[in-house]
Amino acid sequence: TSDDELAGLVRMLLNHGGKDKYNIEHIGYNARMDTMQAATLLSKMSYIDEFNDRRRKIAGIYDKGLCEISGLILPENLSPASNRIYHQYTVRVLNGNRDELQRSLAENGISTKVYYPAPLHKMKVFDGRSRISNSLENAETAAKAVMSLPIGPLLTEEEADYIIDCIKKRCAYADKRIFS
Repeated sequence: TSDDELAGLVRMLLNHGGKDKYNIEHIGYNARMDTMQAATLLSKMSYIDEFNDRRRKIAGIYDKGLCEISGLILPENLSPASNRIYHQYTVRVLNGNRDELQRSLAENGISTKVYYPAPLHKMKVFDGRSRISNSLENAETAAKAVMSLPIGPLLTEEEADYIIDCIKKRCAYADKRIFS
């Protein structure tokens, strides 16, 4: 189109409805996969069970290595029968220290991600569209505390151990009031 405004709107609609990933302005779509991406994904389908098992294994390593850090809340440990896949391994860092821990991990070459830095009710798209009758302070607190650790199927046990060691070192050097 030669209409820049229309082109911008269409781009937003194809990207969940926003110019930036987490502050959407319209109810949109996740329709960004092209043919090449579809072909790649289709070829990976034969490895899906192996990849899911790897994610579970890495999550188990994290569970065991991080369980004793009192300022860190791990994902709920569901029964093995649940067959959880762990698309993300999201932890909660208590006492407002998520950003500090994230910076420390980045300094050690560890990429983490905050997938939803703002709760839904704070996003522009829902401004005037929702009626909030109760406080949503739990959602706001969680948005400030959550951080996802690397969990991809190609992550090695050694890399997971390195991530755990870096978290433990950061927490050990922090003021005891922060992580206890």
